[in-house]
Amino acid sequence: DAEIVKRRRDFEAMNVLMVGFDSLSRNAFIRKLPKAYNFLTNELKADVLKGYNIIGDGTPQALIPILTGFTELELPETRKRKFSAQHVNVYPFVWKNYEDVGYVTAFNEDQPKIGTFSYRLKGFDEQPTDHYMRNYYVAIEADLHHSKKLCIGSRPRHQVMLDYTVDFLQKYNGTNPCFGFSFHAELSHDSINLIGVADEDITYWLKKLQKSNLLTNTLLIMMSDHGNRFMETRNSLNGKMEERLPFFSFVFPEKFKRK
Repeated sequence: DAEIVKRRRDFEAMNVLMVGFDSLSRNAFIRKLPKAYNFLTNELKADVLKGYNIIGDGTPQALIPILTGFTELELPETRKRKFSAQHVNVYPFVWKNYEDVGYVTAFNEDQPKIGTFSYRLKGFDEQPTDHYMRNYYVAIEADLHHSKKLCIGSRPRHQVMLDYTVDFLQKYNGTNPCFGFSFHAELSHDSINLIGVADEDITYWLKKLQKSNLLTNTLLIMMSDHGNRFMETRNSLNGKMEERLPFFSFVFPEKFKRK
């Protein structure tokens, strides 16, 4: 409506795109995704946080404060095992603020059985954002045994999410500002090494964002929730440090920097 248009005009509406990988420390990102890291830092001039610390143990404890501004204990009860629990829609998610000023929103997360808001918490009882990939991942579960490992049909599953994310931006480019958060867990949640198979794909995806000029008005945040929590490396001093120091980076549009 006219009020939303006015509020959007009052500031330069910049897209905000968050892309996260589960259980990936800053050092692990550098080791396992060297091509993507080099492109991020050398070509896209990303600002990488070198002392970013987790504030709790596990994905919800990391993402809830990022997405709401509160810790889980400060928010209404949403744990499944509690009689009084509500669905997590009650949380003041940041995408609601973006929707209020006319943004189109998306929340994409693979691994629905261990999802951030559905494994231990009650999950959503209504679609939280305009675009929401959970329905897709639930629908394909029955067919995954027909595909090769980590693929759906002939496509790597991480590539499906990356493509969906860039398609989301392209769909509304020039018409609506967008807020999107895509969080991929399958490759990195249980293994400190497997994420390396996606290095070239992630690098190509970043190049695609750049060449299509989608980053000229987009704040790109590439991040993780925490370092690896299950591998033997966690028993070492380095492993304990890395688990607490996830990857977090920002790529700001040049015109935003100049302004």
